Amino acid sequence: MEEKGGKVEGLLSDLGKKIDQLVEKMRHSGDDIKREVGDLSEDLKSSRDKLENEFQQFRTKMEQERRSDKWKEVEIRLENAANELKKAVEVVVNRNTQK
Repeated sequence: MEEKGGKVEGLLSDLGKKIDQLVEKMRHSGDDIKREVGDLSEDLKSSRDKLENEFQQFRTKMEQERRSDKWKEVEIRLENAANELKKAVEVVVNRNTQK
């Protein structure tokens, strides 16, 4: 996941750079091209921002699920440890009541 996340972040970064390059080229163009490219660059920026937001939400959800899975594992281990402790206490109590 981390490697894939890094790849997506790299792609988003590259996309941002390309949009910035497009905007810079637009500044040196004629008025008609500036308007056309300006609208396009705003659409691209909006799409990029939406994609970044969706990716962050996905990443957050995956982290929560991972933590949830780890927590379940911890709960199981704690439950097992509690059961073992309970058995040990029962053994000690039974020994003392048999005397």
